[in-house]
Amino acid sequence: MNAPDVILKVVLAIVVGGLIGAEREFRHRAAGFRTIILICLGSSLFTMLSLELGGAVAPVRIAAHMVTGVGFLCAGVILEEKARIVGLTTAATIWFTAAMGMAIGGAQYLLVTVALAGAMAVLWVFPKLEERIYNVREGRTYEMVCGINRNRLKELEGLFQRCGLR
Repeated sequence: MNAPDVILKVVLAIVVGGLIGAEREFRHRAAGFRTIILICLGSSLFTMLSLELGGAVAPVRIAAHMVTGVGFLCAGVILEEKARIVGLTTAATIWFTAAMGMAIGGAQYLLVTVALAGAMAVLWVFPKLEERIYNVREGRTYEMVCGINRNRLKELEGLFQRCGLR
């Protein structure tokens, strides 16, 4: 491995991990900025070492075992909280970030670019879409209690209509 190639891969792993980690940090998730950077950087280094040390016999041996190790790390962030499962997106983000690090370590720069664009869309744009789906899917019943006043009733009906409520 030549020095410029190593430097490029290390810097790219920090940048890619930083972009993904910034989104996780912004949303106050368990695996934040520094954690995601280190996962991307570590998986990149393991992949570079695997390719360098594995030789012609087993060039991806270390990297293959890394997938299992990262899966174990992901399992640790999935929890049950008040009859809900939480941490699945964080676990998937950790797993994805490790895969990105592997792609960087393997010099798959086009793959990294396209996958990063897709991941950023999923992490930034899809929550808005998910919220809209949730609002359509969920039914709510509102009960208003007030004195008998026909004008007030019309005002409340108008307010509900403006807010998209039935």
